[in-house]
Amino acid sequence: MGSDANDEFIELKNLSAETVNLAGWAVGDKSGKYKLPADQPASTTIKAGGYLAIYRRQSKIAFNNTGEEWGQLYAPDGSLIDSVKYDGAAEGQSFSRNNEDDWDWTATPTPGAENIFSAVASKKIDASSSAEIIISSSSWPLDISEILPNPSGADAENEFIELYNPNDQAIDLTGYKLAVKSSHYVIKNRIIGAKSYLALYRPDTKITLNNTGDTLRLYDPAGRIISQVGYQKTFSDLSLALASNGQFRWTNFITPGRANIFPANLDITAVQAAPSAKKKKTAKGIIEVPLTQVRDYDDGQQVRVNGVVAVEPGTLGVNIFYLAGSGIQIYSYKKDFPELKLGDQVQISGTLASSGGERRIKISSSTDIRLISHGDPPLPHEISAAEIGANTEGWLVTISGDVVDAKSRDIYLDDGTDEVRIYLKTNLDPKDVNANDGDRLKVTGIVSETKSGYRLLPRYLSDFDFGQVKGTSTPAAPAVANKITTTDKYLFALIIFLLAIISWLIWSSKHKKNNTPV
Repeated sequence: MGSDANDEFIELKNLSAETVNLAGWAVGDKSGKYKLPADQPASTTIKAGGYLAIYRRQSKIAFNNTGEEWGQLYAPDGSLIDSVKYDGAAEGQSFSRNNEDDWDWTATPTPGAENIFSAVASKKIDASSSAEIIISSSSWPLDISEILPNPSGADAENEFIELYNPNDQAIDLTGYKLAVKSSHYVIKNRIIGAKSYLALYRPDTKITLNNTGDTLRLYDPAGRIISQVGYQKTFSDLSLALASNGQFRWTNFITPGRANIFPANLDITAVQAAPSAKKKKTAKGIIEVPLTQVRDYDDGQQVRVNGVVAVEPGTLGVNIFYLAGSGIQIYSYKKDFPELKLGDQVQISGTLASSGGERRIKISSSTDIRLISHGDPPLPHEISAAEIGANTEGWLVTISGDVVDAKSRDIYLDDGTDEVRIYLKTNLDPKDVNANDGDRLKVTGIVSETKSGYRLLPRYLSDFDFGQVKGTSTPAAPAVANKITTTDKYLFALIIFLLAIISWLIWSSKHKKNNTPV
């Protein structure tokens, strides 16, 4: 909770019987390292059995809140001594090593002291379901009760998440949050009755439960995880439901808003062998699809859509470009595109596909793109970092926040709701952007998905706008568009060189006329 830049920390423990000095050792994450200083023994010495907390304000290491992340410890010779991996972090909880030498989440962070585990207890289900839930304690009496990740027909209409209130009084759900890796939903103005169930459907929550595996978490208003369920795969028209023993099981009795029912014998092996339903819609031949609905169809479907060019081909990759507000990428293996400009209204004919989790329309040649008209460049959607996910994938968006970490091509921006990774592709030079920790930054770009999570891809240098430096009242550096870039420096040097040559030629000519040796 609070500012990640102030409160994030890495803690080390001295397991030996002697005091040790870790000067020259290093800690790091996937994107960089911090070497402990050699001239500050007070900040690098750990007593026998003691702890050392290294805060982010010192190390500049920003751990990702979403996606896979690593914490690592290196010896002075660069060798990796210890590491830990997590996948997604809950606000206000630390990932800590327990007495059994296992790692677990705790709602009581203890930087520089013995780990304490509170408010989180895990229970695993039977082997057939491959799911896990964190049961809420008496302080947070609310459970995820049932989920339907893979209904037959259109997932967008029939997927649901069910909550159960085991208390003797109703609960105001305002401020509670449901989240998966790619999106989240904050509940507002909803009441769940005592000993009652509440089904929340995907059209309302905008949460997509992936058919290939996902983890759904329920957070209380303080940002603590109070219930969680995960699965590795789904079965068509089976829901994953909470049984009376606190375990989750697959069931073919789907009961949104009602008590869960389980069959006496459900042969999961038979279900696995049965043909599964298509995740999305399918139709024969090429179909006309509104751009807002194109992601509802399965890979392999031939579609024809109309849209507005949000970034020209070749800017973010030689094979791709994007249509504004579509959640879809246009891809050509042959790199065969007509000349397109921002704001061009186009019609695209191609085949739906996916790459790294990101949806795309594959075209065969430039003839699959028809220019309809020229228009003004599309305006970006202003959103928060917490809204970066499946629901905004492929959109042109603008986000404002503070730079909390800037390393090479990665810039991490925190706007108070979450962090977002800004990634500079080869069309942009990090030296030209020149973002630094503490900068107040407004950036525009395309929301893109990779296997490691979502990121924002700026298109041009003009997509960056620097405001005030965090903690000051004076303006920071001018907008990036006005900064002196590397190209500008070379051009300026060339002009000075040419002026020098011209001056020398003029001076030399005058001396020749006067018969004066040069």
